[in-house]
Amino acid sequence: MHVQSKIACVVMFIIACRLSSAAEPVKPLDTDPLYQLSNLRRGDDNSLMFNVKRTRKASGYSSVFMNGKSQGRIVSITATINPFVEEDIVTLKTFSTASTNAPIDLEIYLVTIHTIGDNKYLYSMVSNPVRIGNPGEATTAREWTSEERQGLAEYQKKAPLTIKRYEVNIAIPANSVKVPLTAQLTKGLKLQACYSSKWNPITALSENADGTVFVRWDEWGQQFDCNMLRDELIIKKTDLARLKKHPESKFPKVPPSLASTSSTSSTTSSTATNAKPLKAYPVSIAIPADSQLIPSDAVLKNGTKLQACYAGKWNPITFLSHHPDGTLTIRWDEYGESFDCRMKREELIIKKALLGKTAERNAQEAVSRVWTDSTGRFKVSAKLLSRSDSTISLLTDAGKTVELPLSRLSQADQTYLATLADDLDNPFE
Repeated sequence: MHVQSKIACVVMFIIACRLSSAAEPVKPLDTDPLYQLSNLRRGDDNSLMFNVKRTRKASGYSSVFMNGKSQGRIVSITATINPFVEEDIVTLKTFSTASTNAPIDLEIYLVTIHTIGDNKYLYSMVSNPVRIGNPGEATTAREWTSEERQGLAEYQKKAPLTIKRYEVNIAIPANSVKVPLTAQLTKGLKLQACYSSKWNPITALSENADGTVFVRWDEWGQQFDCNMLRDELIIKKTDLARLKKHPESKFPKVPPSLASTSSTSSTTSSTATNAKPLKAYPVSIAIPADSQLIPSDAVLKNGTKLQACYAGKWNPITFLSHHPDGTLTIRWDEYGESFDCRMKREELIIKKALLGKTAERNAQEAVSRVWTDSTGRFKVSAKLLSRSDSTISLLTDAGKTVELPLSRLSQADQTYLATLADDLDNPFE
């Protein structure tokens, strides 16, 4: 059975001197997996193939990616890398050159990623390089610097400040219940959480003052440690019976947004916190003439349609929220909520016509106008700060912030707001 039949992830590379941004790999850690690659060769169907054998299993889960270099030629490769494979043959399925008989100068190897700080990453070289043709001097991994090791240690010690959401979308087993707010949890307690439509083993590391729980996903390792809501965790009834109960006053009042997910849509659950990882999808193909990169000052509306480059094509993206560092939280329309992430603006494009509508709407909202209440007796000159389905927030010319229900506005003002929100795509453009 080939690796492709045990799909873990599909990675697309456009090789133009290098396969990815991991230009200077570092030596693997003791917790990293190790692989032996061999016999890089060309198949009968103009594919590329190589043998892979795992010689050391990772401590926890490690995503495994391809990296490498060519000799200046542009080469397109789609490959499936399975971190659980023991020994197999990898076929690079859509390899292409100018012609079937064109010479190939290529080196590839495997890497795994380590986070050493906020938006700082290193790539450990976890295999030997395999080569075909003359791609230049063979790549070797360098030593870690003391600063990089210190950054890794500090990052691993730092508990995440955000809450990750894993909505329960399957039935809770009869022998388990959701973790109550009043249950006193102990370090090492075994719990479960819902992911990929199944219950996964979880270990409680600590409980937080707001009632959330800092947990480790047993099968995925330390790099996926996170804070979770108690009503997205379950515990066996027998384990719960053994725990002593907290008094209700033990925890401060939990905000409704954290206490329950019953009224939260799937989109809201993904954007309620800024817990999504920053992922890189460099632009490696031409930007369509009707589109452009997202400007640094563009303020987008939730649901705005964008595109990102992956697998050698432009893929549909939906904007979810802005992040304080200027990145955007997005959803890959064809891949679902589990792939939500943050991306840099210079890796996302928007249609110019839609950007024009966005700029026009933002300009309208930034200008003071006279607002009238539903009785017609009261008026105020103010700028629109924000709005939801039921409320509006205004900044008056006197500098006072006013929040009130939409129902308290005049019909003319409600019509104005509806006009601002009406920025649907024109299917004929």
